[in-house]
Amino acid sequence: MLLGWKPSEAPQLVDMLPPSLRTLTLTGDMGTMCTWEWTMDAIEVQLKALFIGLAHSESTLRLVSYHQPVFHESWDGEVVQSLTKMAHEVGMVFTVKYTDD
Repeated sequence: MLLGWKPSEAPQLVDMLPPSLRTLTLTGDMGTMCTWEWTMDAIEVQLKALFIGLAHSESTLRLVSYHQPVFHESWDGEVVQSLTKMAHEVGMVFTVKYTDD
């Protein structure tokens, strides 16, 4: 598990990813576990920090995708737009895929 169970104990994504990584897919499918403490706000904070951190790096990351189970909490359109814009500004693509599993 890349970020662990608790946002308060999670490292920054930008510090963990190898520079050669081209695609990153994150999932929210652990939301049904009672000890899972990640909220959509905490995931948003991690992604924004990632996009800001990558603006000044030599990373080859070009696509960040978040797979969101439809039966969990989700972002509104404004948040998705903001994350998409931030990714675009650093030469990346951000997508949200809604899944039913």
